[in-house]
Amino acid sequence: MVRGLLGQGGKVLVHCFGGCGRSGMAVLRLMIEAGEDGATALTRLQELRPCAVETEAQRVWAFHAAR
Repeated sequence: MVRGLLGQGGKVLVHCFGGCGRSGMAVLRLMIEAGEDGATALTRLQELRPCAVETEAQRVWAFHAAR
């Protein structure tokens, strides 16, 4: 559903309880799956939400989409 809305130019709000690690991980994964370079996507995301993707395990999971 999220990919469909984004593909149509829509906007989606993603938020977990804290709004950082899990939300950031999901958003980063969507950015990478949409074709954005992982490192660039992470930098861009953390410029807007510095706490996004809090752990190495979260980063690895999100970057796995690029494979």
